[in-house]
Formats: sequence, C-alpha cells, structure tokens
Amino acid sequence: MTDRTHDKDHLAELSKPPTLVPAPALVPTANDNLQFWTGHETENYLVDLNEFKNGRQEKSGGGNWLGPFRGRPELISELAPAIEELWLGSTELTAKTLCTQLRQWWRLLDRLEADLHEEGDRSLRSVSQLTEIHRQRAFDSGMDRTAFRTLLNAANLTRRAMRLPELYWKAPEGNEPRRHLAAEWQVKEIRRGVRSEWFSVVDRWAEADALLVKDPGGTAERQLLGLNYRYFRDAVKRTSLGYPRAEKLLAGKKLFEFNRAGLSLDIMIAGFYPTAWDIRAALHQCLASTGWNASTLLDIDVSTSYIVDHPKDPLRYFMTGTKVRGNTEQTHVGLWKTQGAAGFILTTLVKRTDALRNQLREELTTHESEYAEAFKSDVEGSELAEKFRKIQALRAGIRSPWLYVSRAGIHWLDKLNFSNMGKNVKGQTRTFLGDIIRSINEKADLSRQINSDFVPSDFRDAFAAYVWRASGGSILHVMKALGHRSLRNTTKYMDNTQLREKSQQLYRTFSNAMWHEIKVHKRLDPTIVAKASRDGPVTADERGRLKDYRNLRMSRLNIGCKNPHSPPRHVAPNFVSNGRRICPTQRCTLCFDHAVLFPESVNGICMRMEELIVIERNISTTAWVDSQYPEEFENTELALHLFDVSEVASLRRLWAARIESGEHRIPGLPFAASVKS
Repeated sequence: MTDRTHDKDHLAELSKPPTLVPAPALVPTANDNLQFWTGHETENYLVDLNEFKNGRQEKSGGGNWLGPFRGRPELISELAPAIEELWLGSTELTAKTLCTQLRQWWRLLDRLEADLHEEGDRSLRSVSQLTEIHRQRAFDSGMDRTAFRTLLNAANLTRRAMRLPELYWKAPEGNEPRRHLAAEWQVKEIRRGVRSEWFSVVDRWAEADALLVKDPGGTAERQLLGLNYRYFRDAVKRTSLGYPRAEKLLAGKKLFEFNRAGLSLDIMIAGFYPTAWDIRAALHQCLASTGWNASTLLDIDVSTSYIVDHPKDPLRYFMTGTKVRGNTEQTHVGLWKTQGAAGFILTTLVKRTDALRNQLREELTTHESEYAEAFKSDVEGSELAEKFRKIQALRAGIRSPWLYVSRAGIHWLDKLNFSNMGKNVKGQTRTFLGDIIRSINEKADLSRQINSDFVPSDFRDAFAAYVWRASGGSILHVMKALGHRSLRNTTKYMDNTQLREKSQQLYRTFSNAMWHEIKVHKRLDPTIVAKASRDGPVTADERGRLKDYRNLRMSRLNIGCKNPHSPPRHVAPNFVSNGRRICPTQRCTLCFDHAVLFPESVNGICMRMEELIVIERNISTTAWVDSQYPEEFENTELALHLFDVSEVASLRRLWAARIESGEHRIPGLPFAASVKS
C-alpha cells in the first residue's frame, strides 16, 4: 500500500482566492414575447418558444429526434404568458424537459389533424378549441402523466384569463415502476468494483505527492512518473495557473518531442487532479456509501458548511445536503478515517481541486467585467445572454466539489453528464457503471455474470434494502435513512425485486418450518418456527437448551436458577435439602453456581440494589462488614452493567421510591426503611 502521509501543499501558493468583482445584478432581457428567463437562483435559463411558433423540420443540437412538427403561432402566443408563469423558477434541465413535453403535444396535434383531414382554418389555433378528442388522443398515444399535465395546466390558466371554463380532463394514471434491483451478491460486486477504482485514485495521488518530495529512485517507471510530476509542478509555478493548458505545458515543443523526452500530458494530469474517470469513481462511491440521490450530491456547494465534525465525536463527520424535489434535507454520518466514506472523498477532492477552483474564479472575474461593460453598451440580446450563461456556468463550477480536468480544460459533473463516459468505437453511449460491470464480467465465470442494466439510482435502492435487512425489516429505519417525510415514499423503495425475493424466501422458510413442526413434533412452537425461519433448521442441542431454559425456576429477583432445591452453602448455610424445599434466601448475585441472568432480570436486580443500600443504612458498620452484604453489593453492581444505563437508572429510582413509601418491604429487615436516615 502506498504511503499516504506525505505533505500535499505543492499547490499551496495557488490556494488564496482572488478578489472578485461584484456579481452582475441585472439579467439580460428577452428579445420578444416568446422568450423569457426562468429566474432560477443559480440556473437561470432562457426559454425560447419560437420553435412552437415556426415549427421544426429537422434536428438541431443533441438529444433524440422524434420527428418534425408544424408551427402554431396563434396557439403558442395564447399559451406563452401562462407558460412563463408556470415555469418560473425552473432549472435549465426542468425547462428543457418541459419544452420536450410541449413538442410531444405539437406532434400529437399534427397526427390527429392529419387523421381527421383538418388543415388550414380547421387546425387547432386556440385553447378554446381543445376538446375531449384531444384528451382521448393523448390517452391513446400512451402519453405519460407529466407531459399530459404540461399542456393542460397552461391551457387552463389561459382559459381562466379568457373567462372560459376549465378543462376537467383526468390525467393518465402515473406508472408505478416495478423496481428491478440486482441480486445482493451482484450489488456487492459492483460496490467493490467502484470502491477499488476510487482507492486506486487515492493511491496514485499519494504516490505522486511522495515522488514530489523525495528522489523517486527505484524502477524506471517510478523515475518516469517523478519526471512528469515535477515538470507539471514547475509549469504550475511558472504560469501561476492551477491547470496550464497543453500549449503552455508544451512550451514551444512539438508533441512528439515532448513525448520522446518521456513526458505525457495524461500522466501529469492524473497525478495532480481528478480525470473524467476518477471524478465519476468518486461520485459513484459516494452514491454507494450514502444512499443519497445523485442530484443531492451534485448540488453540494463547497462554499457552505455542508460537512462538519460530529457534535459528539470528532472521529466522525456530519454531512447535510438538500434534495431539490420537496426541498428536503438529507443527512449522512461517517468516519473521517474511512477512505471510502463520502466525508473523506469530498474533503480530498475539494483540497485537491482548490487550485482549479481559483483558476475558475479568475475566469469569472474577467467574464463578469466583460458582461458589465456589454450590458452598459446595449450589446445584442443573444450575445449578452450567452455571456450570462457563461457566468452562471463558471459559478456552478466554483461551487461544485466535482471538478476534473482533461486536455480540453477544466470541467465539472452535472445532472446530465455525471454517468456518461462518451461514445465507444461503435458509437454507443458508454457509462461509468457499464464499464465497471463489463470489467467485472470479463474476469468472472459465466455463472457469476452481473446484469448490465444497473444504474446509479439503484445504489439508493440497494442502500434502502441494506438498511431494511440490518434493522430487521423496520421501514421506519429505512424512512429515516433515506430522509423521507412520509412512509408512502419509503414503501416504493421496498417494492423491488431483491426485497420481494427476500420476502418470498422468508415466507417459504416460515411455511416449511411451521408445517415441519406440526408434522414431526405434533405441536407449533413460535420460538422454534422463528428460529428456523431466520437461521435454518433447529438442532437437537438447541431444542434441549430451549427446554432447559423454559424449565428454569425464577427467583424473586427474576433470575433463573439451575437447581433451586440445593443452594450453595455460602448462600443458604442452614438449608437442609429434602428434594422439595427451595432456596429460602434467593440472594442470587452471590450464587455463581446456579444463577442465570436474563434480559428480564434487570427489574429484580435493580430492586435488590436498592434493598442493599437501605440495609447498609440501617445496620451497624461492623455487622455490614462481617456479613456477605459487601460481596453481594459488588456483584449486584457488576450485574447491572450488563443492562441499559437509562433503564437501570429509571428502575432504581422506582424501587427507591417504593421502599421509602413503605409500598415495598425488604425481606429479613424487621423495621421500616425510614427508621434511620
């Protein structure tokens, strides 16, 4: 294992944040009535509805292309004010999703009118023309509930403004997904693969830090690594940039000359900062260890106190995040020293990428100054909007703990790219987990192949399943662990293939155990059935121990006695056994031979403790010292350490009050407890 104790301050000279100019207070205005800014605090997005006015005949930009649609200028002009009001506060991702859903309606209207041969003046131009035919067509097309309501909400708001009756369309039922969760052993393998990738990153950085503070020596490979890391460190100092771009690193050399000298841009980057692969390994390890939503982890703001020392244990940390949907808080507690825990990962990443963050701050300062000048100069709206988008993007990067670098520059993870790893040679989209699973399957037998459809959100389902099993099937524990406000949301996580299989397996074992008891032993013992259901068949030895346990006589202290008819001489010196008489003293904490403590014994032991305190108070010191009371007192005190402290304290107060009031009298004490104070 690589030594991780070396100092990591080789980027300390870049750690002080530069002074920023004030953030631009004004948002650029939209060009026309079909454009508006959503007004989100950090992701203010310019929505352009002109495509619904003019129509689209071909694909533009990324994403899937579902076909052309005609423009409906009158309809979108009516809907635009309502859309702006309803979409206010949306993030960029939400606004884009809503636009996609609106396109779905535009295409549906085109198909419906083509089927009905309604064109020209008979085509839909106003919300006043919406009828049950449109609702039914949406149902027949299989439109989902959210897309259906996107148009319905905007249409009803518009109709109210036009003093028309609302459309009381019933939305399609929401599809409750059947959660498929890989088998428990598959989840463990995936988690192990992700953790291994993150640990390899930690080891690489530790080795890089070590090679920068001492002569690498050793193998040619280590010497080559040391050469690259020192070259990059010197370039950082020379340029005063956290991440000098390729042209600055090459310093006038051709790339082949650079490589011939043993230098590699990729090796340099990987030794100092997270790569695209590294940062996804870190994020997925956090997903696996916290059970948080990916969006909650991606929204962490490093400028806030999102992680602090645990208030009761400095060895642990307390981490909080906000889930955007429902604005609920999620929490996580872990050990600082655990290198696979989210606390270690995030603090390591933030420290490692501090110089990158400062470089982004400098870029932000420049862009904000340019924006302020452009705003005063009445620059064209589209150009101003693009500058504003760049400022928002830089602010997002500065807040993010998920910075990484490539040859192209500094990047960060967001809700759209956190899982994707680009395209493979066949043009298919690669994902981080897909590559992990593929690597595991290449090394595993055919009987141990992992399903390739495991996605990042499944880590939350797997975390819920783990908490459910660890808590003995307590849905309240799962609800707390997932940060839910209602059990209704939690139950959805309990309905997955893994837990259904566990439930079916438990039912089968319970049923088999129950009928086996009835068939073989001619009786139904709940304890035996429960034990068999949880741990498998009950052995003859276990049945015998259960029988002995049940046959034990209980003393007045609620302590079991193996042989109450023959107490030891030191406990009952005058006792004469006849096979029927039982121990008269029942001072069980003196009896190591026969006493058996049970969980339910705590009440009786607390009672005896308070009795001994009163006895000591009411007899002479000589009598106390010459008796077995001191030994019994010590043994009783030791026995109480086996039980919950708060429960013991409560029961002792109860018995002390009963003795003091005379409700309980102490055997063998001929006077009231309050005779001597």
